[in-house]
Amino acid sequence: MTIRAYQESDLPHIQRMWKEIGWATGPEEQAAMEWYVDEADVAVGLINGEAEALAAVHNGTIRYLDTDLDLACVTAVTTSLVGRKQGLATGTTARVVANALDRGIHVAALGMFEQGFYDRLGFGTSAYTNQMIFDPSSLTVDAPYRTPTRLGAEDWEEIHAAHLRRKRSHGGVALTPPTYTKAELATDSDGAGWGYYEGDRLTHFIWAVKREYSGPLAITLMSYETPEQILELLALVREFGDQIRSVKMVEPPEIQLHDLLRHPIRQRIQTAKSPHEARHQALAWWQLRILDLDHVVSQRSWDGDEITFNLDLADPLNSYGDGIGLSGQYRVTIAKNSHVEPGPDPSAPTMTASINALSRMWFGVHPASSLALTDRLQAPSALLARLDEAFLLPSPHPGMFF
Repeated sequence: MTIRAYQESDLPHIQRMWKEIGWATGPEEQAAMEWYVDEADVAVGLINGEAEALAAVHNGTIRYLDTDLDLACVTAVTTSLVGRKQGLATGTTARVVANALDRGIHVAALGMFEQGFYDRLGFGTSAYTNQMIFDPSSLTVDAPYRTPTRLGAEDWEEIHAAHLRRKRSHGGVALTPPTYTKAELATDSDGAGWGYYEGDRLTHFIWAVKREYSGPLAITLMSYETPEQILELLALVREFGDQIRSVKMVEPPEIQLHDLLRHPIRQRIQTAKSPHEARHQALAWWQLRILDLDHVVSQRSWDGDEITFNLDLADPLNSYGDGIGLSGQYRVTIAKNSHVEPGPDPSAPTMTASINALSRMWFGVHPASSLALTDRLQAPSALLARLDEAFLLPSPHPGMFF
């Protein structure tokens, strides 16, 4: 068993692996894999000289309040049916995360298949994403309808550029490589998009997949630059109600969809157990972790009374090699110019935390006092109360799946 960087000669083995596990079965999906790995940092796990596992990172940014932090997004971790139970998934993921840390990337994130597995690499579960299924004709949005422009996979460059320009709230993710978007759209054979232009510039759009004539229509991508454009996109979705009986979409962070639905509770009762059952799901599907502690700490500008504490930090990534990971003792100051220094201050209170729990607190996923109950974070009650106040942040919302 060997773990190394991806080489072009690995592509046929990766295509075979993704076909075997059902991720890329059609010819378009198989062809798109070359684009997918083109601008990614990819590690492969070899058995008998052939790639039987893969982990890939695409670079991007994640919004922290009003600032963009460099992001290493783990967009794929796959293992063939031959390579199971040999540590290849963990080993390849550790490799690409360690590479991101070496490159000075600030934060890493990934979509998880189950909570617990990626905890061993320092990832902590992020906030819930609200996903709604509803009758589009029940939308009461007060916005006029305009005829949209149809978009297809061939418009990937414009779609990618618009998605990078979109309005992002706290936690909003943008992945930089255009070939990532190209590959994602090419593999979505049932997908189509509709959007609006200002001159030659695509400003806002939706991309969706429909499996049956009457739906559900699953909106997988939604981009807009202004609040008014959200309403126009919802007005577009409303008009789909002539044919489409149900739409599934992630609730944008700026609005509460219940405010714009006619009889949302009655819908849920009337459609129970039908193919178009209206429902609201809260999904905790993604995780994140801090990679550059100094930089991330400095981004929390706090106008309240200065908070100083010792941080005894444990990072499971340290077990994957010397010099990897952030385990250690630090002195953290939260102020207008927050900063971190090595070594403890005997006069300051001490927090003991995993990087998993610290990352969740720092991004406002849960208050410190809550994490002290359920995660690996402990501190005196007075310090927890002050941290709860300092990290009362908006819920992080990635604005896309990865």
